[in-house]
Amino acid sequence: MKHPLVSIVGTTATGKTDVAFALAEAVIISGKYPKVHIISADSRQVYRALPILSGADVPKDFVQKTAEFLYPFFTNQDETILLHGIGMLDIKDEWSVAVFREFALEIMKYAYEQNHFIIVVGGTGLYHRHILQTDPELNVAPNVEWRGEAADLSVSELQSILLHQAPERLESMNNSDRNNSRRLQRAIEVARADVQPLPEWQFSVIAQTQHVIYGLSVSEAALAERIFDRIDKRLDEGVLNEVRALMSTIAGKDMQISSTLGLSQLIEHIRGRLSLAETIEQWSIAELQYAKRQLVWWKNQTAVQWLEHPVEGVAILESITK
Repeated sequence: MKHPLVSIVGTTATGKTDVAFALAEAVIISGKYPKVHIISADSRQVYRALPILSGADVPKDFVQKTAEFLYPFFTNQDETILLHGIGMLDIKDEWSVAVFREFALEIMKYAYEQNHFIIVVGGTGLYHRHILQTDPELNVAPNVEWRGEAADLSVSELQSILLHQAPERLESMNNSDRNNSRRLQRAIEVARADVQPLPEWQFSVIAQTQHVIYGLSVSEAALAERIFDRIDKRLDEGVLNEVRALMSTIAGKDMQISSTLGLSQLIEHIRGRLSLAETIEQWSIAELQYAKRQLVWWKNQTAVQWLEHPVEGVAILESITK
Protein backbone atom coordinates (compact mmCIF):
# COMPACT_ATOMS: atom_id res chain seq x y z
CA MET A 1 0.00 0.00 0.00
CA LYS A 2 1.29 3.43 -0.96
CA HIS A 3 1.12 6.27 1.55
CA PRO A 4 0.32 9.75 0.16
CA LEU A 5 2.94 12.45 0.59
CA VAL A 6 1.41 15.80 -0.36
CA SER A 7 3.66 18.74 -1.22
CA ILE A 8 2.11 22.23 -1.18
CA VAL A 9 4.39 24.47 -3.23
CA GLY A 10 4.47 27.80 -5.02
CA THR A 11 6.04 31.21 -4.77
CA THR A 12 6.39 33.22 -1.61
CA ALA A 13 3.19 34.82 -0.25
CA THR A 14 0.72 32.50 -1.99
CA GLY A 15 -0.82 31.16 1.22
CA LYS A 16 0.79 27.72 1.19
CA THR A 17 0.74 27.32 4.97
CA ASP A 18 -2.96 28.20 5.21
CA VAL A 19 -3.78 25.60 2.57
CA ALA A 20 -1.63 22.99 4.33
CA PHE A 21 -3.53 23.49 7.59
CA ALA A 22 -6.88 23.47 5.76
CA LEU A 23 -5.92 20.15 4.17
CA ALA A 24 -4.76 18.78 7.54
CA GLU A 25 -8.10 19.68 9.14
CA ALA A 26 -9.99 18.08 6.24
CA VAL A 27 -7.97 14.88 6.67
CA ILE A 28 -8.77 14.70 10.40
CA ILE A 29 -12.47 15.40 9.82
CA SER A 30 -12.59 12.65 7.18
CA GLY A 31 -11.61 10.10 9.83
CA LYS A 32 -9.27 8.29 7.43
CA TYR A 33 -6.13 9.14 9.40
CA PRO A 34 -5.79 9.75 13.16
CA LYS A 35 -3.02 12.33 12.83
CA VAL A 36 -1.42 14.64 10.27
CA HIS A 37 2.25 15.68 10.19
CA ILE A 38 3.04 18.98 8.46
CA ILE A 39 6.73 19.32 7.58
CA SER A 40 8.03 22.81 6.84
CA ALA A 41 10.27 22.80 3.76
CA ASP A 42 11.62 26.26 4.43
CA SER A 43 15.34 26.84 4.88
CA ARG A 44 14.82 29.89 7.13
CA GLN A 45 11.83 28.99 9.30
CA VAL A 46 13.92 26.21 10.83
CA TYR A 47 15.86 28.84 12.84
CA ARG A 48 14.59 29.91 16.27
CA ALA A 49 15.78 33.51 15.98
CA LEU A 50 13.74 34.38 12.86
CA PRO A 51 10.07 33.60 13.53
CA ILE A 52 8.77 36.96 12.29
CA LEU A 53 11.11 37.62 9.37
CA SER A 54 10.88 34.05 8.05
CA GLY A 55 7.10 33.96 8.39
CA ALA A 56 7.06 30.97 10.72
CA ASP A 57 3.34 31.26 11.38
CA VAL A 58 2.56 28.76 14.13
CA PRO A 59 -1.16 28.75 15.05
CA LYS A 60 -1.80 30.44 18.39
CA ASP A 61 -3.36 27.34 19.94
CA PHE A 62 -0.34 25.16 19.10
CA VAL A 63 2.18 24.32 21.83
CA GLN A 64 5.78 23.18 21.56
CA LYS A 65 6.69 19.64 22.59
CA THR A 66 9.68 17.30 22.36
CA ALA A 67 8.22 13.87 23.16
CA GLU A 68 8.33 11.23 20.37
CA PHE A 69 11.03 13.07 18.42
CA LEU A 70 14.58 14.24 19.08
CA TYR A 71 13.75 17.87 18.29
CA PRO A 72 10.98 20.31 19.24
CA PHE A 73 7.77 20.33 17.24
CA PHE A 74 4.40 22.05 17.60
CA THR A 75 1.00 20.46 18.00
CA ASN A 76 -2.62 21.42 18.59
CA GLN A 77 -4.42 20.64 21.85
CA ASP A 78 -5.70 17.20 20.87
CA GLU A 79 -2.37 16.38 19.17
CA THR A 80 -3.99 15.47 15.86
CA ILE A 81 -1.87 17.91 13.82
CA LEU A 82 1.91 18.04 14.35
CA LEU A 83 4.07 20.79 12.81
CA HIS A 84 7.75 19.97 12.21
CA GLY A 85 10.76 21.99 11.06
CA ILE A 86 9.92 25.29 12.75
CA GLY A 87 12.22 27.05 15.22
CA MET A 88 14.50 24.05 15.76
CA LEU A 89 18.00 25.41 15.23
CA ASP A 90 20.39 28.04 16.51
CA ILE A 91 21.44 30.57 13.87
CA LYS A 92 24.97 29.10 13.84
CA ASP A 93 23.69 25.65 12.86
CA GLU A 94 23.81 24.39 9.27
CA TRP A 95 20.71 23.16 7.44
CA SER A 96 20.89 21.66 3.96
CA VAL A 97 18.97 19.58 1.45
CA ALA A 98 20.73 16.47 2.75
CA VAL A 99 19.89 17.18 6.39
CA PHE A 100 16.29 18.12 5.57
CA ARG A 101 15.82 14.97 3.50
CA GLU A 102 16.90 12.63 6.30
CA PHE A 103 14.85 14.66 8.80
CA ALA A 104 11.73 14.32 6.63
CA LEU A 105 12.27 10.62 5.90
CA GLU A 106 12.51 9.86 9.62
CA ILE A 107 9.16 11.57 10.20
CA MET A 108 7.67 9.71 7.24
CA LYS A 109 8.91 6.37 8.57
CA TYR A 110 7.27 7.03 11.94
CA ALA A 111 4.07 8.33 10.33
CA TYR A 112 3.68 5.38 7.96
CA GLU A 113 4.04 2.93 10.83
CA GLN A 114 1.20 4.73 12.64
CA ASN A 115 -0.99 5.30 9.54
CA HIS A 116 -0.57 9.07 9.77
CA PHE A 117 -0.90 11.55 6.88
CA ILE A 118 2.06 13.66 5.68
CA ILE A 119 2.07 17.17 4.18
CA VAL A 120 5.24 19.00 3.15
CA VAL A 121 4.84 22.76 2.74
CA GLY A 122 7.27 25.54 1.89
CA GLY A 123 9.03 27.42 -0.85
CA THR A 124 12.47 25.79 -0.85
CA GLY A 125 12.02 23.83 -4.08
CA LEU A 126 15.04 21.56 -3.81
CA TYR A 127 13.72 20.16 -0.54
CA HIS A 128 10.56 18.92 -2.26
CA ARG A 129 12.43 17.65 -5.30
CA HIS A 130 15.07 15.68 -3.42
CA ILE A 131 13.01 14.20 -0.61
CA LEU A 132 12.54 10.91 -2.48
CA GLN A 133 15.84 10.87 -4.34
CA THR A 134 18.15 7.88 -3.82
CA ASP A 135 21.47 9.50 -4.72
CA PRO A 136 23.79 8.48 -1.83
CA GLU A 137 25.57 11.84 -2.04
CA LEU A 138 22.48 13.39 -0.46
CA ASN A 139 23.35 11.57 2.75
CA VAL A 140 26.77 13.21 3.05
CA ALA A 141 26.45 15.23 6.25
CA PRO A 142 27.89 18.75 6.56
CA ASN A 143 31.58 18.75 7.56
CA VAL A 144 31.72 21.42 10.25
CA GLU A 145 35.52 21.58 10.33
CA TRP A 146 35.77 22.04 6.55
CA ARG A 147 33.02 24.67 6.50
CA GLY A 148 34.89 26.62 9.17
CA GLU A 149 37.99 26.62 6.98
CA ALA A 150 36.04 27.39 3.81
CA ALA A 151 34.38 30.46 5.35
CA ASP A 152 37.66 32.36 4.91
CA LEU A 153 38.20 31.29 1.29
CA SER A 154 37.21 33.31 -1.76
CA VAL A 155 35.12 31.94 -4.63
CA SER A 156 38.22 31.67 -6.84
CA GLU A 157 40.08 29.76 -4.13
CA LEU A 158 37.17 27.35 -3.73
CA GLN A 159 37.01 26.90 -7.50
CA SER A 160 40.72 26.04 -7.56
CA ILE A 161 40.30 23.44 -4.82
CA LEU A 162 37.37 21.81 -6.61
CA LEU A 163 39.20 21.91 -9.94
CA HIS A 164 42.09 20.02 -8.34
CA GLN A 165 39.98 17.49 -6.44
CA ALA A 166 37.01 16.89 -8.74
CA PRO A 167 37.33 18.72 -12.06
CA GLU A 168 34.34 16.88 -13.55
CA ARG A 169 32.14 18.18 -10.73
CA LEU A 170 33.21 21.79 -11.36
CA GLU A 171 32.64 21.30 -15.08
CA SER A 172 29.07 20.07 -14.46
CA MET A 173 28.10 23.12 -12.39
CA ASN A 174 26.23 26.00 -14.02
CA ASN A 175 27.64 29.52 -13.90
CA SER A 176 25.53 30.54 -10.92
CA ASP A 177 26.65 27.57 -8.82
CA ARG A 178 30.30 28.04 -9.83
CA ASN A 179 30.18 31.51 -8.32
CA ASN A 180 28.22 30.52 -5.22
CA SER A 181 30.56 29.90 -2.29
CA ARG A 182 28.10 27.65 -0.46
CA ARG A 183 27.53 25.44 -3.52
CA LEU A 184 31.29 25.20 -4.05
CA GLN A 185 31.87 24.32 -0.40
CA ARG A 186 29.25 21.58 -0.63
CA ALA A 187 30.72 20.20 -3.87
CA ILE A 188 34.17 19.96 -2.25
CA GLU A 189 32.61 18.44 0.87
CA VAL A 190 30.97 15.68 -1.18
CA ALA A 191 34.09 15.11 -3.29
CA ARG A 192 36.13 14.51 -0.12
CA ALA A 193 33.56 12.30 1.58
CA ASP A 194 33.46 8.53 1.79
CA VAL A 195 30.03 8.21 0.18
CA GLN A 196 28.07 5.30 1.64
CA PRO A 197 24.98 3.60 0.18
CA LEU A 198 21.65 4.75 1.55
CA PRO A 199 20.38 2.71 4.50
CA GLU A 200 17.70 0.15 3.71
CA TRP A 201 15.08 1.90 5.83
CA GLN A 202 15.23 4.94 3.51
CA PHE A 203 14.65 2.79 0.42
CA SER A 204 11.71 1.20 2.24
CA VAL A 205 10.11 4.55 3.09
CA ILE A 206 10.60 5.86 -0.45
CA ALA A 207 9.08 2.70 -1.96
CA GLN A 208 5.95 3.16 0.17
CA THR A 209 5.40 6.76 -0.93
CA GLN A 210 3.04 8.24 -3.52
CA HIS A 211 4.21 11.83 -3.96
CA VAL A 212 1.58 14.34 -5.07
CA ILE A 213 2.60 17.97 -5.65
CA TYR A 214 0.13 20.86 -5.71
CA GLY A 215 1.25 24.33 -6.74
CA LEU A 216 -0.56 27.50 -5.69
CA SER A 217 -0.66 30.45 -8.03
CA VAL A 218 -2.08 33.96 -7.88
CA SER A 219 -2.01 36.85 -10.33
CA GLU A 220 1.01 39.14 -10.31
CA ALA A 221 -1.09 42.01 -8.98
CA ALA A 222 -2.50 39.86 -6.18
CA LEU A 223 0.98 38.59 -5.34
CA ALA A 224 2.35 42.13 -5.05
CA GLU A 225 -0.52 43.10 -2.75
CA ARG A 226 0.06 40.01 -0.60
CA ILE A 227 3.77 40.83 -0.30
CA PHE A 228 3.09 44.45 0.73
CA ASP A 229 0.52 43.31 3.30
CA ARG A 230 2.88 40.70 4.70
CA ILE A 231 5.72 43.21 5.08
CA ASP A 232 3.39 45.59 6.95
CA LYS A 233 2.29 42.72 9.19
CA ARG A 234 5.87 41.75 10.03
CA LEU A 235 6.75 45.33 10.86
CA ASP A 236 3.73 45.51 13.16
CA GLU A 237 4.78 42.25 14.83
CA GLY A 238 8.21 43.64 15.71
CA VAL A 239 10.56 42.39 13.01
CA LEU A 240 12.89 45.36 13.59
CA ASN A 241 13.50 44.28 17.18
CA GLU A 242 14.04 40.71 15.99
CA VAL A 243 16.74 41.88 13.56
CA ARG A 244 18.37 44.19 16.13
CA ALA A 245 18.84 41.19 18.41
CA LEU A 246 20.65 39.33 15.61
CA MET A 247 22.95 42.01 14.25
CA SER A 248 25.91 41.56 16.58
CA THR A 249 25.85 37.78 16.09
CA ILE A 250 25.77 37.76 12.30
CA ALA A 251 27.96 40.81 11.61
CA GLY A 252 30.73 39.96 9.15
CA LYS A 253 29.88 36.26 9.11
CA ASP A 254 28.78 34.07 6.22
CA MET A 255 25.79 32.42 7.87
CA GLN A 256 22.95 30.68 6.10
CA ILE A 257 20.42 33.12 7.52
CA SER A 258 22.33 36.12 6.14
CA SER A 259 20.53 35.85 2.79
CA THR A 260 17.04 35.86 4.33
CA LEU A 261 14.79 38.16 2.32
CA GLY A 262 14.41 41.55 3.95
CA LEU A 263 17.29 41.11 6.38
CA SER A 264 19.81 43.34 4.59
CA GLN A 265 17.24 46.10 4.05
CA LEU A 266 16.17 46.05 7.70
CA ILE A 267 19.79 46.20 8.87
CA GLU A 268 20.42 49.20 6.62
CA HIS A 269 17.37 50.92 8.11
CA ILE A 270 18.51 50.21 11.67
CA ARG A 271 21.91 51.68 10.81
CA GLY A 272 20.22 54.84 9.54
CA ARG A 273 21.10 54.31 5.88
CA LEU A 274 17.54 53.75 4.63
CA SER A 275 14.29 55.40 5.61
CA LEU A 276 11.41 53.11 6.54
CA ALA A 277 9.71 53.88 3.22
CA GLU A 278 12.89 53.00 1.30
CA THR A 279 13.26 49.83 3.35
CA ILE A 280 9.73 48.70 2.55
CA GLU A 281 10.17 49.50 -1.14
CA GLN A 282 13.49 47.64 -1.49
CA TRP A 283 12.28 44.70 0.59
CA SER A 284 9.10 44.33 -1.47
CA ILE A 285 11.09 44.50 -4.73
CA ALA A 286 13.43 41.76 -3.47
CA GLU A 287 10.42 39.60 -2.53
CA LEU A 288 8.78 40.11 -5.94
CA GLN A 289 11.99 39.30 -7.81
CA TYR A 290 12.44 36.17 -5.71
CA ALA A 291 8.84 35.13 -6.37
CA LYS A 292 9.38 35.45 -10.13
CA ARG A 293 12.49 33.25 -9.95
CA GLN A 294 10.59 30.71 -7.87
CA LEU A 295 7.73 30.64 -10.36
CA VAL A 296 10.07 30.03 -13.31
CA TRP A 297 11.68 27.16 -11.40
CA TRP A 298 8.39 25.59 -10.37
CA LYS A 299 6.82 25.91 -13.82
CA ASN A 300 9.67 23.72 -15.11
CA GLN A 301 8.72 20.96 -12.66
CA THR A 302 6.28 18.92 -14.74
CA ALA A 303 4.88 16.90 -11.82
CA VAL A 304 3.21 19.94 -10.24
CA GLN A 305 -0.59 20.18 -10.41
CA TRP A 306 -1.40 23.89 -10.38
CA LEU A 307 -4.35 25.27 -8.41
CA GLU A 308 -5.87 28.75 -8.47
CA HIS A 309 -6.84 30.56 -5.28
CA PRO A 310 -9.00 30.12 -3.31
CA VAL A 311 -8.17 26.47 -2.59
CA GLU A 312 -10.24 24.28 -0.28
CA GLY A 313 -8.53 21.59 1.79
CA VAL A 314 -11.46 19.24 1.19
CA ALA A 315 -11.07 19.59 -2.59
CA ILE A 316 -7.39 18.60 -2.40
CA LEU A 317 -8.22 15.61 -0.20
CA GLU A 318 -10.91 14.47 -2.62
CA SER A 319 -8.52 14.70 -5.58
CA ILE A 320 -5.97 12.56 -3.71
CA THR A 321 -8.38 9.85 -2.59
CA LYS A 322 -10.66 9.59 -5.63
